[in-house]
Order: sequence, then C-alpha cells, then structure tokens
Amino acid sequence: VRVSTKKRLWQNTIQEKIKNQAQTLMHFGGNYQHLTAMVARVKSGDPTNLEATAARHYWRQLFGSDFRRDQKAEGINSLLNYGYSIVRAAVARAIVGTGLHPALGIQHHNQYNGLALADDIMEPFRPWIDLRVKTITLDEDATAEINMETKRELLMILEQKVIYSGESSPLMVSLGMLAADLKKAIINNNKSLQWPSKE
Repeated sequence: VRVSTKKRLWQNTIQEKIKNQAQTLMHFGGNYQHLTAMVARVKSGDPTNLEATAARHYWRQLFGSDFRRDQKAEGINSLLNYGYSIVRAAVARAIVGTGLHPALGIQHHNQYNGLALADDIMEPFRPWIDLRVKTITLDEDATAEINMETKRELLMILEQKVIYSGESSPLMVSLGMLAADLKKAIINNNKSLQWPSKE
C-alpha cells in the first residue's frame, strides 16, 4: 500500500472518529462544537495528533474532569474495554472475510498485534460504544461493571441499524461492506472510505 494512501485513509478515519465523538457529546448536551471545528483541521496522516487533542476534550466532557481512560481500571473503563473488544472482533472478522490481512494496519503497527488493521478501522466506532456505556451509567439502578445485563446491552451494538451506501442494515452487516470497500481503496489507492452512519 502506498504511504500516501495510508496517510489519507488515516486522515479520513480520524475525521470520522472525531465527528462521531462530537455526535456522542451532542447526544448528551455536551460541548461538541470544539470537536466539530477540529474535523477539517485533521491533515493527511494526522501529523499534529489531533486525535489525542480531541480525546482530551471528549473524555472530560463525556465522563467528567476526573475521568481517565485506563485499560486496566474497573468501572466505566471495564465497560468501555468490553464494548471495544466486541467491535474489534467484528471488524477483524469482516476484514479477514475480504482476504485482507488483519495484522497489516494503515496506522497501528506492532509486531505483537495481529489485529492492527482492525484497530485502525474500529476507531470511528468507539464513540458509539462510549454512548452506550454513558447511557448505562446514567441508569441509577445499573452498576458500572461487567455483568450479564451490561454484556447484553453492549453486544446489541452489532445489531444497531446503520445506513451504509444508502441502505439500512445492522452494523454487523455494514462492517462486511466497509471491509470490502477498504480492500478496494487499498487496491485502487483511494484516499477515503465511506463510513456507516446511524439511522
């Protein structure tokens, strides 16, 4: 894959992620305009790491100034981890189904990470998980921990109806179409992908 294609695809991916973060904040009445304005400033390859700048604003707005994203922490972090693992596995399956190698990422690369490409492509879907986790934690009766109820709630993300190429389908199905389009983008050196959007 050409380096320029990888950089453009990564720019496109991060723009979509920040756009979805803004939508998640908007859903809860948070300050999303800051993120919306940032989308157009993401350059090829995201050399200034606007992804991280957006994340700092986003997490404070979504879960409060005391929240720290920590993969080893309990509570909200454990729910986020579980939700992300569901989407990561679904994206990886979709990628393998096209014949692409899931270890060959466009941005993530680590010799010990066999799912680098899945990690790249799942980025724009993280805010959708975040929205579900925030919704779970707003319920006074719910506890921010992994149990049968929260697992079921988070697994439902794959059944969520989305629009892709003008068609409505569950996220799980649209991931297969997205992976097929990713393969075409890589072969044809296309600079951007079309992403599923919520109905």
